[in-house]
Amino acid sequence: MKIDKLNNRHILADEGKVLRRISDGQLFGNEIYLGYTYYLSGEELPEPLLELPEHYEEIDDPTDEETILIDEDTPLEDTDIEEAITIEDEPESDVEQKKENHRS
Repeated sequence: MKIDKLNNRHILADEGKVLRRISDGQLFGNEIYLGYTYYLSGEELPEPLLELPEHYEEIDDPTDEETILIDEDTPLEDTDIEEAITIEDEPESDVEQKKENHRS
């Protein structure tokens, strides 16, 4: 990992690597401009956190590995992927259920 000499808030990962925030495992690209973060692990922080280069680590870029893109037309027997259960409709949120109950 390199820190930009002209801007110490700009960090760059080495070739074939990406940056990952250590605290929550959030993946970033091969460069990031540090500032304040307001969320960690999807949870809002009570106060913004000033990010530092020490909060990040370099890992091998997962997209450099063989990636298989599939859709509903891709036969699974041509891949190493096991068939998964598909959920056709998403469940209603609590708000939608309450609206329906209120109408009744």
